[in-house]
Amino acid sequence: MRVAVVLLGALAFGGAYAEEAEVALLVFTQGNGADQVPAAAAATDAIQALAAEEGWAAQVTDTGDAFTADTLAEFAAVVWNTVSGEALTLSQRAAFKEYMEGGGGFAGLHSSGEGLAWDWYAEALLGAQFIGYPDAPRFQDALVLAEPTASGISQGMPADWTLNDEWHSFASSPRLAGATIVASLDERSYAPRMQSGKDLRMGDHPIAWTRCVAEGRAFYSAIGHRSEVYADPHYLELLREGLRWAAGKGLTVCRKVKGEDAVAFSVMAIKVGETQVLSKRGGPSAFHVVTDPITHLDPDLRDAVRALSIPAPQTPKELRRLNRKYDKLAAPVLEARPINGETLADFRTVSMEEWFGEPLDEPPYEERRIPGAPGQPEVVIYVINARPGEARPAMLHTHGGGYVLGSAKGSVPNLQALAAEYDIPIVTVEYRLAPETAFPGSLEDNYAALKWLHANAEALGADPARIVLMGESAGGGHAAALALAARDRGEVPVSRQLLIYPMLDDRTGSSVPVPEWLGYYNWNTESNRFGWSSLLGVPAGSDEAPIGAVPARVPSLAGLPPAFIIVGTADLFVLEDVAYGQRLMRAGVPVELVVVPGAYHGSEFQQPAAASSKMLIEARAAAYARAFAR
Repeated sequence: MRVAVVLLGALAFGGAYAEEAEVALLVFTQGNGADQVPAAAAATDAIQALAAEEGWAAQVTDTGDAFTADTLAEFAAVVWNTVSGEALTLSQRAAFKEYMEGGGGFAGLHSSGEGLAWDWYAEALLGAQFIGYPDAPRFQDALVLAEPTASGISQGMPADWTLNDEWHSFASSPRLAGATIVASLDERSYAPRMQSGKDLRMGDHPIAWTRCVAEGRAFYSAIGHRSEVYADPHYLELLREGLRWAAGKGLTVCRKVKGEDAVAFSVMAIKVGETQVLSKRGGPSAFHVVTDPITHLDPDLRDAVRALSIPAPQTPKELRRLNRKYDKLAAPVLEARPINGETLADFRTVSMEEWFGEPLDEPPYEERRIPGAPGQPEVVIYVINARPGEARPAMLHTHGGGYVLGSAKGSVPNLQALAAEYDIPIVTVEYRLAPETAFPGSLEDNYAALKWLHANAEALGADPARIVLMGESAGGGHAAALALAARDRGEVPVSRQLLIYPMLDDRTGSSVPVPEWLGYYNWNTESNRFGWSSLLGVPAGSDEAPIGAVPARVPSLAGLPPAFIIVGTADLFVLEDVAYGQRLMRAGVPVELVVVPGAYHGSEFQQPAAASSKMLIEARAAAYARAFAR
């Protein structure tokens, strides 16, 4: 058991008091500026009160004397309470770094580390570099937005609340450095600008987050310059849960493992009852399942999934046989045989027609070849339910398949049914697949189809002002990227985007860990890394991702058309989809975000009678009805 004691000034550390506490915190307050003293005192009082409620020990030191290997080894977590300036000697810094990388805990409050010339602190511990705060005025009301995480820190908090404080900005979002964001700011709710004219907007503006530092746990909150903040019940709840996580009492902890290439990775362990699940922060897959992911599914889906607990088929013929035998419920087939460079060819032999059947007799469809982007090949599209002489809402569809599979032609039967139900023309794009064609090839194919649909709207019976982008899975990612391209190029208006469990963020399962049960069925992290790496032409989660290729990485989502996003709680994409929906909201984009309990990726196609499937299908149908209403 790790125990910590914090005493005032130069008093000795240790003693019976420490031994009686299950958890104790070292609260370090060195170097507070004169205007920060009241807030630091309020923070100390709040921390001690929270610790008392938890049955922990929490005392305070204003020197670095405790930063020795022997003393730090007794502490569950060290809280830097508004610490500024050149805190700690070189030997004390070395001891603290060793403590953190060996499994210690850190909680940094407000400006802790400001003015500290220590690269490890900014780059490894925080993952962000402070650049300034508004001073016109300095203290402003702003909307704080909670973000759901596997750590559970934001559980029990409202989705947003207003707080008055000094709001810090950073050189880049710590999300890009692999941090797990707990709360962020709506930059429209305050004026992020200095009197000098310096613009402090970040686009994505996290204000509280967690990071794994080897085996250490780091929680940071840039909130807290004003003493009144520590009387805010929502912030106190955020602080409580952040301290719990830093002290090793949260839902996740950090571990250090070695991948197959002997490179060490920092990982996050998701606590499941008395067991733990490891999710790697980058590198090859090395997941170890220690809980049954089926418990996270809708009960109506569990029997069907159990029936499919079979060995992975070795040939495409066997795959097709199993699909027929189990009524096309292929979840463990895809789970057991992830898509990668070795299996891609086999998966491509199973055509979309085998999943969704042959095209219907009505409404009519036809294949066309249209000009591609300059210097690019022609693009094959399928036009469904064209009828000149009307001005109906229209759909531009992009199919799913992880960016490496699927076909527009195979989607035609489903789209014919959709076109008939809402009496709309639909164009679906046979965009070029990765890895044979990396970004921006598929985007340019989709954009060429969008321009063609807009230019030929009258001949198709379409209203050029009411073009809706729709896609499922990777097709949803394509639709989101196409909406961004249309916004940026300003040539074709888009009225709405319908994103069905969209694939939006290459960092999911690569540089950003996820709970093991997410994506266990139908689309897993290994397949996800392969799909994204194939599209990007660089490893998924790396800093070299091409601009515009990953919707979740685009700095600003302002000016996009209204969006509908739907995803299940057992889908690998649920966290990134929720985060994208929240970013759209913060950018002022109307969003309908539906999260279906117990649904996994594509489960409504495999078990349409399940309760979760009915919820998903009904919500999606309602969104279609609104999008295509006359």
